[in-house]
Amino acid sequence: MAGVMPEVHFQKQPHPIDMKDIDYSKKLNAFIAEIIDLGVDEFKNPSAWTLRQDPLNAVSIDYELPTQASRSLLHEIGQKHGLIPMCPDDMIDLVMSKDYIPAGVAVISRHGTFMISKRRG
Repeated sequence: MAGVMPEVHFQKQPHPIDMKDIDYSKKLNAFIAEIIDLGVDEFKNPSAWTLRQDPLNAVSIDYELPTQASRSLLHEIGQKHGLIPMCPDDMIDLVMSKDYIPAGVAVISRHGTFMISKRRG
């Protein structure tokens, strides 16, 4: 029948991790230290970046980055530390396959879409 959504099946993860059990402040400190060490002028005052409440591993960057390259670098380093850097107009969204099956999660930014990798711990 046309227009009927297919049934969606989610895979169970072998050992779910409760995000509340992870100390994101340590991850944030390591992330900020790496950003400061890079010395990239486009990353202004990283020591003022803070963790958001939702999701727990999102980092609030209080300004928009000027280039796609700087936004991509920030995302890559954040992912390395298990964090999701978020500029003011960014949002997190599900990425769906053409069959309406969840294919991943991404940050939607004015500089493009940045996939969020699955990490453990």
